[in-house]
Amino acid sequence: AGPHAKATPPAQAAAAFPRGARRAKIELPAVGLRISADDAASRGDGGAALATEAIAAGCNVIILEQGGSGDAGALYEAAVALAGACRGRAALLVADRPDIASAAGADGVALSEGGLPIAVARRGLELGASAEARTTPVVACLAGSVDAAQREAKAGADLLLLVGDAASRESVEEARARVSVPLLVASESAGSDSAGAEGVVLSAVIAEGAEGGVRGAMASIVASLEGTEVEVAEVENTVPAEIVEEPRAAAADVATPAEDVVLSTLNGVLGDEGDALLADERALLAELSDFFYATTPQLEE
Repeated sequence: AGPHAKATPPAQAAAAFPRGARRAKIELPAVGLRISADDAASRGDGGAALATEAIAAGCNVIILEQGGSGDAGALYEAAVALAGACRGRAALLVADRPDIASAAGADGVALSEGGLPIAVARRGLELGASAEARTTPVVACLAGSVDAAQREAKAGADLLLLVGDAASRESVEEARARVSVPLLVASESAGSDSAGAEGVVLSAVIAEGAEGGVRGAMASIVASLEGTEVEVAEVENTVPAEIVEEPRAAAADVATPAEDVVLSTLNGVLGDEGDALLADERALLAELSDFFYATTPQLEE
């Protein structure tokens, strides 16, 4: 077994996300804003006012990035401020730092291409969660090519943010044919369309420089996403992938639209009690997964 294959005791895994915990969700189509920790720190309020303004205009996911300074303290302070602004209204993803994401109460992480393996990031989020955690986090991945998008999807990414050349309409169409997880594109202009993806993410710098400022930029994205057809209305994180020595090599199960239809039908028939029952069953399956995940390395040894 490799250095990342050390088992986590089942009791510890179960305590991280107690029975009945719900999955963190990102609504689709997604309207996103990217802000750096340096930018957030320069505002005095950690970017909370900016996030509040963007959310009021339709933004439902915010990605906090490290910035050039690499100051972990600044990243944490910004994450705390943004988590407070996003609470219950938008999802917050912290770039590449599952420890800070957990400590700040964010909804998950956004991993850079070539960064932490997905399974390692997911385990870090679990171990960093408090005993009172009621949601399990989302792991998003940035991809600069269609091949990278396919690789990250196979490794267990919950959604993909296509950047650079991968954000073109041709690349989105090719990626859509290869992967089943939701695709978001990083736009370089407030007036750009979604290129057929399920969401658009804009940097705070571009958004504030757009006509009408942040509100105008978010409104433009909302308009570009009107009529976007998505088979899955929400993003939910997958079962933790197995930690292996080769980064991002484990495959993950992806829920199919048919399964979502079945669950929706059951919810409608069973009502609130049915919802609670299904949530408990999902949590039990997650606990079983954690148990097998923790014991498998021991069996291999």
